[in-house]
Amino acid sequence: MRTRSRHRRGFSLLETVLAAAIGSIIVVIAASMFLGVERTDRSLGVRTEQSGDLARARLVMQRAFVSLLVSNARPAARRPGTVVARDANAPPPPAEPERKLTPRFSLDADPRLDRLRMTRKDDDRVYGVQRLEIVLTDSPVPDNSRDVWEWVQNSSRRGVKPRNRVDEPGPDRPGGPAATPEAETDGSDAEEAQAPVRAVRGAFEFWPQTGRGEQERLEDIERLSGAPMEVPLLYELWWIPLPVKSEYVDDPPPPVGPLGEPYLVASNIRYARWTMYDDREKKVRLEGAVRQNVPAYAELDIETGVGLSAQFMFEVDFAQGPESLRVAPPPASNLGGPEAGGSALGGAGAGAGGLGLGAGGAGGSATGGGKSGSGKGGGRGGAVVRPPPRSPSKGGAK
Repeated sequence: MRTRSRHRRGFSLLETVLAAAIGSIIVVIAASMFLGVERTDRSLGVRTEQSGDLARARLVMQRAFVSLLVSNARPAARRPGTVVARDANAPPPPAEPERKLTPRFSLDADPRLDRLRMTRKDDDRVYGVQRLEIVLTDSPVPDNSRDVWEWVQNSSRRGVKPRNRVDEPGPDRPGGPAATPEAETDGSDAEEAQAPVRAVRGAFEFWPQTGRGEQERLEDIERLSGAPMEVPLLYELWWIPLPVKSEYVDDPPPPVGPLGEPYLVASNIRYARWTMYDDREKKVRLEGAVRQNVPAYAELDIETGVGLSAQFMFEVDFAQGPESLRVAPPPASNLGGPEAGGSALGGAGAGAGGLGLGAGGAGGSATGGGKSGSGKGGGRGGAVVRPPPRSPSKGGAK
């Protein structure tokens, strides 16, 4: 019997093309799914990062507004002097000008960034960049440097005499020396001058979220062409530690201690604006030094680059105290002069250098009776510590 060979039929061209098309569709769908997942992860990562920036800004600002330090300055007592007879019909002497206190908090537009503007996502208006300078009892950000409070406290203990114990005779106990007016006044002044001070002055500043080279390039374009600087899209919020200031504007600056490093609070900020509620109205500019100037509350309206926005309201709490060590002036009774028979160069030497960092006294105190004053001045003050350049860089400190 004769058998017929059977050959298997192969795929036709149509079937091959159809299979390739179906495979391509499956590959495209799978790749699209992977790309969509990656895009979603990236978007969620950016939103998570900027949500963290908002939370960090809220926490730091909350710490700042509940630790405000205002001045407790009282009217200065008049120094004892010579009474001069005056005619009753003569006009009264002109009143002494009132001394201006150094502001403890100041909210205003940043003059160094007056050409830069902030914009909102769904708003065509532009807004100026603000700056908030404030004095606090504690730093609102983590600080890895030496504890300034411990440093001041230890330094002050070395220069303060121990108080009389209960079993030792004193001015107010039997057997002790008689109390004098000079001891009653000068002792309290010296103790107050050497008391440890816990105060931190700093500023919250916004800086363009660009590298230092990019910032210099924009400044060169502005200087050479005269055109305004480009409006940066995003900003960074920095805490910049500043040297403490004296109680009054016309006082000499106090000794400067170690300063902390600038701290990056938040980044990716598109718009931010502080508002203070004072005198039953909201203000974007406010300055004050005493508790009567403290606002009722503060607000921060902030928006990130991806459109996340928040409006935080903060309670404002404060403490009263000095910002820097106050060096008491030398008493008038210790100043040498021709009337006391002493040398005029001997007095005015009671001031000690501010914790080893300020300028020392000019000499010892002088006494009457024909003896000139003598003494040796304090040590030379240390160098003033300045913050590093304020061009922001990515990271926690510049």
